[in-house]
Amino acid sequence: MFIHVDVKGVDLSFRPSSRLFPLTAEKLLLSRVKGTQRRESLTAAIEEDRLSHLHPFFTQTSLSAEDRHARAAIHPSFMGGEYLPDFEEGELEVARLSLKSVTADVISVRLRRTEDGFVYRIVDEYMDEYENGLLDQPSTIVVDQPLTMKDFGAFVVQVSRMDHWCDPESYDTEEEAQDFVVATSEFYPEFSAYIAEAISLNYPKDRIAEDEECDDRRRVARDMPEQSRRERMESINGYGENEGVKTK
Repeated sequence: MFIHVDVKGVDLSFRPSSRLFPLTAEKLLLSRVKGTQRRESLTAAIEEDRLSHLHPFFTQTSLSAEDRHARAAIHPSFMGGEYLPDFEEGELEVARLSLKSVTADVISVRLRRTEDGFVYRIVDEYMDEYENGLLDQPSTIVVDQPLTMKDFGAFVVQVSRMDHWCDPESYDTEEEAQDFVVATSEFYPEFSAYIAEAISLNYPKDRIAEDEECDDRRRVARDMPEQSRRERMESINGYGENEGVKTK
């Protein structure tokens, strides 16, 4: 069903209880608010026991088009999560991937219980522009019981197209790829660790070795006399008379 990632150091057998409901009022609020910035304010208010003093704006599931535009005018990152599709009846968010793009794009993993079983659905903020957003199919599955960490992680990695985050053409180092994604979940405690390990496993190691080798060669060239250094750098960069390029 899934292409599993050989993740280490994570309890892949973990499975949330089938009794997902009822939730505490705080957890239900967090699982239904779309905007990342508003969720952060809500989380802080809950932790500091001042939820009753928080403006209702921060607890709304969705914002009006006018409010979304106003937030975007403050800073593009305030758009993060606000353009996700509406929740279906009885649906809640069980995990989130927040991307450090200009507009702080979000991939939301949702779950609801029906007569047919547990319905997992992954959505992003481009569903109104493309039939399946920027995600791979199938982005919705129905299972008899909540997924284990192993299957849940594999499902998210597969649908979210993690290979794009691990592309050396976009991110020069694994650290940059890791920094681009923030994974959170109130239902799968090791979800963040799973995603970090999955990125590490998927980022091309040959590119890392190649970069390190190139750095070593440049350090050697830097310590050479001027004439030898120039010749050495021409060799490293693929220049020289053999390629029909004139040297200075």
